[in-house]
Amino acid sequence: MIQVRWFRNALEHRNYWLRFGLMRMHRAGQIRYSEYPLASCTDAGFDPATAQHEHKHTSVVAVQDGATTRRCIVDSEDSLFWMSPPLLRYADLYFCSGYNRAFFEEKTFTPLYNWQQQKEVSFYVQRARDLVRDGGELFDRVRPFVPLAPEMHMDRRATFAMRRLRNLDHKISTRIRKSQSWRFEFGDFEARYRQLLALRDAPRLYDVVLLDTLWAWPRHRYALHMRLKELAEAGREIHARLNWSDLVALDGGEDFPVPTQDFPVETGRVGDYERMLASSRLAVFATGLHYGWRMIMTLALMWGLPVRSDRLLMEPWFDLNQFEIGWNEDLDWHRVSAELYGLTSDRIVRIRSHNQAAFDRLLAPEKVADYFIRAATAG
Repeated sequence: MIQVRWFRNALEHRNYWLRFGLMRMHRAGQIRYSEYPLASCTDAGFDPATAQHEHKHTSVVAVQDGATTRRCIVDSEDSLFWMSPPLLRYADLYFCSGYNRAFFEEKTFTPLYNWQQQKEVSFYVQRARDLVRDGGELFDRVRPFVPLAPEMHMDRRATFAMRRLRNLDHKISTRIRKSQSWRFEFGDFEARYRQLLALRDAPRLYDVVLLDTLWAWPRHRYALHMRLKELAEAGREIHARLNWSDLVALDGGEDFPVPTQDFPVETGRVGDYERMLASSRLAVFATGLHYGWRMIMTLALMWGLPVRSDRLLMEPWFDLNQFEIGWNEDLDWHRVSAELYGLTSDRIVRIRSHNQAAFDRLLAPEKVADYFIRAATAG
């Protein structure tokens, strides 16, 4: 039976969706899954540098199939621009959430949007060249992964007795064997997953709900919120907030002339973001930081919402066109209004059914874990 060893680090919560899926496969008797401290990864053949690396949204996993063990890094950084060439050097396979075929196979990068100015993309053009220089000869180890998965943390107040029970379980498990117990976290993940699935049935109460921060090409993101204000003034049920973030040079943001006193830019009121988004008719997303993906967009697809987004640089292991997504091509987001007017009740129901089915087929936790196992054992 295939054995999977996960070597824990402190900042890998973006990979908990995969972790949950592997736990589920273990419970179903499909694999043997165990967890260990990061320092133990050297026992699976990882270089000590992997254990000493300051991990940020990367996980260290060993997959053993018979006599063959493959050292895997799972990278759920914001985009491919922050992949880690040192970790790539010490891995057999490097699963990259920000995978792009042209970049990793042809070693080329072309800025995506016709509205972008040279000063808004020059950093990324140079960053792409640097990554090819520092690790391009090893790009054949990189594999596509999946979009950033939903946050799996659930705010559950544990009683004093429950905290003691969890601590006791951890102490006993580490004394009896080297591996760490994950039974309580598995229960937390199951509860969170049920919570998210329940929001698929949320009533449609709003047109657009968006909680945002002014990063990643701020003039474009600001234009989206100005468009949403116009729609609200025209009678649409819009709830949006754009928070301030210090502007940076790498995306040309330092030249964006917006006074800080104008922030936050608010239309309506955003309270419980997840619940309100699940109750909206249309989910709208500007491109994420560094051309990255946002976790909340994955939730929108999970719930089956109609989505309008900037085109994406990332390409997962499956064809993203299996979801019905509307792609934005404009600086000023003028087509959002037409998209809303075209969302009849019948169309919303059809898209909901289509996108939910695609999610369950491609992005349910055990489906992500199954892909990971298949790709790891195929080499």
